Amino acid sequence: MPNLIKTGEKCQQGGIYSCVKDNEQISLGLNNTCPPCPKCKKASSFRLIKSSN
Repeated sequence: MPNLIKTGEKCQQGGIYSCVKDNEQISLGLNNTCPPCPKCKKASSFRLIKSSN
């Protein structure tokens, strides 16, 4: 099961996340709130692609 986070959720694992809709990448730290996709400005899900630890 891939590590997914949705817009509005608190990040449980810092790292680089990729939007499941358009692959736009964002960087999140531990306990950061996941933003909407910066590309389409809509709520989305993001998949962890590179853990920061």
